[in-house]
Amino acid sequence: QLISVPGGKSGRLEIPGKVTQIADYAFSKCCSLTDIILPDSVTEIGELAFVSCSKLTHIRLPNGLKEIKRATFTGCSGLTHISIPDSVIRLDDNVFFKCTSLSEIELPSALKSIGNRAFSVCTNLRKIVIPENVATVGAVLFQECSDVTIYVKQETQPAGWEQNWNHLNFPVVWGYTGS
Repeated sequence: QLISVPGGKSGRLEIPGKVTQIADYAFSKCCSLTDIILPDSVTEIGELAFVSCSKLTHIRLPNGLKEIKRATFTGCSGLTHISIPDSVIRLDDNVFFKCTSLSEIELPSALKSIGNRAFSVCTNLRKIVIPENVATVGAVLFQECSDVTIYVKQETQPAGWEQNWNHLNFPVVWGYTGS
């Protein structure tokens, strides 16, 4: 398990292939890291693992990861794009909270659940495609976002979605067939 990364690290960091878990807050003091490569051996990433990694612009998430836990990327204000592996089925609460530069998120087709405020204060997010298998969605997903268009693969809102998931009434395109 990777418990903590020293705060003085900067630039690019590649985690060794023997690591299987990233602890809660493991990178919390790494505000100068710009690029993190996680090996496919990592199957669990703890809560707030990358909190306040404000200069992080790229992260390679491991294939085989099932869940992105609570507030994992909170305050990663330099992150502009993230590709989530196809293995991920759950995004917990506040996963991308205050990722203010994030303009593009690629959600995996296997995704089943999105937690409360998952994309709150992602002020540059303009488009998101919610996959067909998403059965549960938490409340106020896009709190303090400014101009998001939401493309949803389902024809209508599933019963497991909170009524106030889109509390700011951003445009929603139901039955979206694009990518």
